[in-house]
Amino acid sequence: MQSRVRFAMRGLVLGVLVAVPVSADQEPGAPNGQYENFTGDDRRIRDKKTGLRWERSVSASPVDFETAKSMCTGGLRLPTLKELLTLVDEQPHPAYDLKKNANVLKYIDREAFGAETPIDRAYWTSSMDGTSKAWTVDFGSGETVATPTVDGRYVRCVRFQ
Repeated sequence: MQSRVRFAMRGLVLGVLVAVPVSADQEPGAPNGQYENFTGDDRRIRDKKTGLRWERSVSASPVDFETAKSMCTGGLRLPTLKELLTLVDEQPHPAYDLKKNANVLKYIDREAFGAETPIDRAYWTSSMDGTSKAWTVDFGSGETVATPTVDGRYVRCVRFQ
């Protein structure tokens, strides 16, 4: 069993940053081995369990459903509800929200999608509810909601392999 240790910068001592372990094995987020190895500079991340390759960045602001569909180009598309739900963490973790100036709960892996995932709104899926609404997933609550397609939501594009 691989053990992962995270480090946080705790202070400056004579101009040297000191790193101390803040957690091991039991951390919020995806299980070990969920994603292919990635660095902070990678634009996409591949989920080894589903074969989906996710954009790590998201739309800069909420957009309507038609705009959301047009933003996913070059082999990318809006994920289905089932696909987007694979990113929802079962155990939320606190994260600092600069906009709210407070700690909030996040239901998405902070290592894989971290600060690139605003949690003040939900994200579009390509799945319709049978009317003029599309399903959305909120990473601030873990909830799914059928949302009118004229409303604004964020976009995270995906592709298979």
